[in-house]
Amino acid sequence: MLKRILSALLCAILLSQGCMALAYDGTEYDGPIVTPADAPSAPYVNFALMYEETTGTVMFSKMSDRTNAPASMTKVMTALLVLEHNPTLEGSTVVPPEAVSEKYCYWMDSVHLESGEEITIRDLMNYLLIPSGNEAGTTLAAYVAGDIDTFIQMMNDRAKELGMTKTHYEDPHGLSEQNRITCEDMMILAREAMKHEEFRNIVSKTDGILPVSNKRIKAYRYTTTNRVMLPRNIPEYENEFKDDIVGIKTGYIGVAGYNLACCMEYDEEDMTVYSVVMQGRSVNDRLGSHLETINLMRWARTFHKETVPAGERVTAASTAGSREPNVQLATATEAVMLTQTNLQREIILNTLDRKVNAGDVLGTLKLTDDFGNVKEIELVAMADAATDNTREYVILSALSLGSLAVCAVAATFLRRKRA
Repeated sequence: MLKRILSALLCAILLSQGCMALAYDGTEYDGPIVTPADAPSAPYVNFALMYEETTGTVMFSKMSDRTNAPASMTKVMTALLVLEHNPTLEGSTVVPPEAVSEKYCYWMDSVHLESGEEITIRDLMNYLLIPSGNEAGTTLAAYVAGDIDTFIQMMNDRAKELGMTKTHYEDPHGLSEQNRITCEDMMILAREAMKHEEFRNIVSKTDGILPVSNKRIKAYRYTTTNRVMLPRNIPEYENEFKDDIVGIKTGYIGVAGYNLACCMEYDEEDMTVYSVVMQGRSVNDRLGSHLETINLMRWARTFHKETVPAGERVTAASTAGSREPNVQLATATEAVMLTQTNLQREIILNTLDRKVNAGDVLGTLKLTDDFGNVKEIELVAMADAATDNTREYVILSALSLGSLAVCAVAATFLRRKRA
């Protein structure tokens, strides 16, 4: 009987200690990418993708893995290869006959380059990317590769190297209906091109000039085709962030619809937002690609970056057996995510021992943004901590004294019974 009483008391002590600790089963959560309820529906384009670079967040996606003809967005790949061949855009070249031939360039503006014209590489790149000169693409292709067909092979090889798995090029300017790309692949290309300062400088310009040359007696002035950056007093294109737009490139042929790859640098929140829209339609004589880009960028500016810094105190916990929280837990690393309001937070604690050391990983802070993205940060002890043994010593002493008393009573009872 005495053994049963002591065993019961000991079990009660162990259970009371166990109940003081929170359990963690180690399950990891990986939420799906979701579109917030207030996201634009983008009805005027068939394909779209928006990405915030500093946090690596896909903010919007609409059939972004479907292929479409890129049209003049093709020129971004042409420009990338030129920059990889000649990063400072030094020197000049002569427009070869094939660059303005029907075979390689069946469409040119009314004021265009001519066979035998001497022109600098920088002027060619400006003409290629700002007003979208097609013959600038073929001229640059011949300059880099020696001939246009070799350059087209270089374009396809570079696309594979960049991981643009659904991209195919048939020309250096985008006139071919057989060119193919997805919003996802175009996003890869745009971000790669923007690593080059010369590219950024050119696509951020709203105008330029083809100077007088050995073939040109009058300079040709032009403006950008990007109406998000240059609305030109068209009310539907007017926006409050046009000065934050840094290019990148428009594109149109009949089968492609209206395409636009765009970049916005939102300094107030230190955000860099890329968007790609394709197969846009005309809406009351306004381009759906521009209208939807404005809608998406305006919506992107309703978000802000929320930073959870390393070393931020998050919660307190108790070592095993402690009656009071005696461990302060802080974040081990930093996390930055996008939200319109506040990030969702969930604290998951491990089972704590009776003693912990500063820096011990004791749990996890799980952060969820508005898109369902999850980041987990380890929670670590800010200082050494241990359970105070005084209480347990008193309890055990009391139990010991109680046990002796029980034994004495039992012994007295047995003696009397024998007597």
